[in-house]
Amino acid sequence: MDGQVTEALHRFCRGAQSWDRDLLISALSTDAELDPRAATVAWSARAPRLIGRDAIVDILLGIFHSRVRTTHAITESAVVVDGPRADLRALLDIRHRLLADNSVGADLTYRCTTELVNADSRWVLRRIGVETVRYRGDPAEIYCRAPVARPARHTE
Repeated sequence: MDGQVTEALHRFCRGAQSWDRDLLISALSTDAELDPRAATVAWSARAPRLIGRDAIVDILLGIFHSRVRTTHAITESAVVVDGPRADLRALLDIRHRLLADNSVGADLTYRCTTELVNADSRWVLRRIGVETVRYRGDPAEIYCRAPVARPARHTE
């Protein structure tokens, strides 16, 4: 069961690093929330809480797509399952590099706290909170200086 729960966070990370809209969507509930506020304070930036799966996916792809190469490692995960919901705590080691200039980037370790729900026999992230444990480089260059344009939404 723990592996099925952590798989949702893996899908989320793989979707962000591969710019894969469908993979990101598969990891999030429709009412998902991503709260990066505690993370950005560590490097003197401010970010809003993101609400809704589509908003989260659009913003992440707007930051990373065709602009940033990213890798993730998830460690020290702990899962508590309570019926149709679960809590997952983990450390995320993230490495970002600008495609245009590989010397510009950020290496971050986040403490990630998530709440998940079981939807259609698959765990999805409902709430994601991140707090910066340590960082090196310039996270603001990655997150705060992204172009405003967002990738076009796919409609089905």
